[in-house]
Amino acid sequence: MKLIFIVADTLRRDHLSCYGYFRKTSPFIDKLAKEGVLFEDSFASAVATGPGFTSLFTGLPAIQHRFYFTPHNLPNMINFDDDWPTLPELIQYGSNYTTCALDNLINFQGHMKHMVRGFEYYINSSGDLLRPSHLIGKEVNKRDIPWIREHKKEDFFLFLHYWDPHTPYNQPEEYKNIFQHKLHPHLSPPQPPHLLSSPSRGEEGKERVSRGRMKEGDLEVKEAPAGYKYVPGWGKLEELEKEMAPLYIDPKIAKDAIDLYDGEIRYLDDLLQELFSCLKEENLLQETVIVFTSDHGEYLGDIHQGKKIYGHPGIHFPDTNVPLIFWGPQFFASGRRVGGYVQQIDTTRTILEILNISKRPDLPGENLLPYLKGAKKEIEKEFIVCESNVHFLEPRLGRRSLIQGDWEYIWNLDGAEELYNLKDDPCERIDLKEKEGGVLVKLRQKLTQWRNRYIPDSSFDPIYKACTLLEKHNSSLLSKRGSFWDKGKITPVDYY
Repeated sequence: MKLIFIVADTLRRDHLSCYGYFRKTSPFIDKLAKEGVLFEDSFASAVATGPGFTSLFTGLPAIQHRFYFTPHNLPNMINFDDDWPTLPELIQYGSNYTTCALDNLINFQGHMKHMVRGFEYYINSSGDLLRPSHLIGKEVNKRDIPWIREHKKEDFFLFLHYWDPHTPYNQPEEYKNIFQHKLHPHLSPPQPPHLLSSPSRGEEGKERVSRGRMKEGDLEVKEAPAGYKYVPGWGKLEELEKEMAPLYIDPKIAKDAIDLYDGEIRYLDDLLQELFSCLKEENLLQETVIVFTSDHGEYLGDIHQGKKIYGHPGIHFPDTNVPLIFWGPQFFASGRRVGGYVQQIDTTRTILEILNISKRPDLPGENLLPYLKGAKKEIEKEFIVCESNVHFLEPRLGRRSLIQGDWEYIWNLDGAEELYNLKDDPCERIDLKEKEGGVLVKLRQKLTQWRNRYIPDSSFDPIYKACTLLEKHNSSLLSKRGSFWDKGKITPVDYY
């Protein structure tokens, strides 16, 4: 068997057409989903890149692996426990699979050494040593396709890290103008920007466009039960063209950021098609499993607490929703969509099950193999928890979110709380913590019980330690003399 584990950095599932997005961003990924198994309610276990990838590589939530950092500009900040085995180590130890990675997380100034462990081949896909996220996807395919051809006679586990669709949106020019949203031509500021939606066609096949709806190829507008109009995957309609200073993105591209982001996804989609074509040419499809997911999502201009946020420095739905698709028609049921919560820790456990790796520690994630084979239909997980040590207004502030049914509860390390009804308020704009005190108390109790499963009551919560270490580390850096790498300091727009 060949198992190819693909992680597309910063990819929101609600921007893929197979997850219901109104734009055709992902025709090839849609094909994988149609032939494979798509998990409809997939979330990150931890945000952002550092803790997210560490959960994918350990099968553990951040509260257990305790790697809350994304050390892109934090030299000597690594605190990952060497006693925890990683996914490729378990595969290497428990099987005869050749293990290979195409990745460049080792290039972070705080080198994520645990991303290298267990790989017989670690191919540094390189790019800008100071800005790993600037790596363009063709550089990955330039290395992974020859490697596949060379090792086609072996059983292998191949990990591929694509930075698309992460900023700076440096895809080839032909992918930068695929999607362009338009305002209604009869409206001009300062009136609210009424956007046009998908047209309906009459019996004669003629297009009908009504005022306040989107033209074909542009934006879809919906009405939230809470009473506002919004564009799925974009945010509240009235906020889309609001003039505000953006955070964590180059202001020059902020206005067109979502169009560029969607173009990045189409570019990634074509890269995956190229990879698949190689597998077909080498007659490897019958022995191949593809696992496709992401480490976290992206804010894309969402407005929270009076700030227009880009990047992924928080823990709301835009930042935590990720795709999860398993392809392998010869091994799994085809064309299945599975509802119910899944997270990164479930993905890790399931890869080990698929590869029949029995020598492994007891992991908390759920084995998804019965759902892949059609033996089970719906995942019955009561709730999920996601963690982050970053906050868009206070980078040192740790956060946890708990999602159960229609409700999302957010706990901040400083004691602040948030409560949203995701069904009525999909853009998370109406904080109900005062109005729905009973719901708040119940979800707070569930989060406390979840925390206590991993930490004895007398123990110190590792998220406190992580944020304290980060604060001390940043303070000490200010007093140190510059290093060789200071000449290429990471700027705020290079957010990981």
